[in-house]
Parts: sequence; C-alpha cells; structure tokens
Amino acid sequence: MRELHCSARILGVKDIFLLDLPDGGIAGFDPPEAALRLARVIRQTAPQVLIAFGPGGSLSPHPDHVAVSHLAAAAVLTLAPAERPRRIFHYLSTWRSSPEDHTDRRPVVVDIGAYRLRRLQALKCHLTQVQQVPWLFGDEGQVAATFPAEDRFLLVDPPAGDGSPADLFDGI
Repeated sequence: MRELHCSARILGVKDIFLLDLPDGGIAGFDPPEAALRLARVIRQTAPQVLIAFGPGGSLSPHPDHVAVSHLAAAAVLTLAPAERPRRIFHYLSTWRSSPEDHTDRRPVVVDIGAYRLRRLQALKCHLTQVQQVPWLFGDEGQVAATFPAEDRFLLVDPPAGDGSPADLFDGI
C-alpha cells in the first residue's frame, strides 16, 4: 500500500479505489465477483474514458495484467449502456511488442515527454517491483531521458469505424 500511495502522490492521483483482490493472484480470483466490484467503482465514478491493459497484458504478460484486461471488459458488460464509459482504450506498451500492436487501426498518441521524470519517480516508488532493475536508480535526468516520450492507446469501444480520435477526450 505504501508504494501505491507514494506513486499516486507523485502523479497527483487523488482517489484510489481498491477492489480487495489478491496481488499476484487476480487471475485465480472469482471473475464474476471481481467484475462486479470494478463495475461498482465505474458506476460510482462515472468516467468518460476507461483505459485498461490489452488482452496480452500490455506492459508485460504477467497473469495479473492479462486478468485485469479481461476483468475490465467483463465489468463494462455488466453495466447498462448509459453507465458505461464513452470510450474504452487499451494501453499499448512502448516498452515491448504485444498482440495489440499488430492492427491496421491507428492508435491515439499522447505526448508525455514533459512527464518522463515524474513517471520515473512514481515507478521507483514500487521498490518491490523495480529493485532488480538497478539502472533505474542512476542519475534521474539521464534515466528519465531514456523513457519513451509518448504513450499509445488503441480505441476498442466504440469501434473506430472512420479512424481514431485525435486524443483520448476528443469530442467528449
């Protein structure tokens, strides 16, 4: 919890919603119950945009990442159409290739160059996840400069019949 709150503070996240799912064991948790828990949060917060891992886990094929992708899709399906986010995106990793990369659809590209240092600092809060990556703990400016300057997102709902929006909130 300390790592989560540290990174949230650095990123300016004010609200954190925990679903009481087991870290490292989400894939083995009761899928319908997990989807209902997430659906309650979506209903409560009414986001216009939902960003989830893609089916392959986006950042890594970790079982929790893959499970969260399926959980997000299942949660949205339990909601009435009026309760659903207006757009759902899959995050496309800029660190590794994933199945979502192989599409003819154009992703939405967001320039995050000005936030690379903050992203590094938030990532370093998760010491139990990154302590085995010693180069992250070098000179922050130099390390942050190696981070990608953009993030990519693939619109999955509603289907982009005539192309992707210009940004995540374009027209909303």
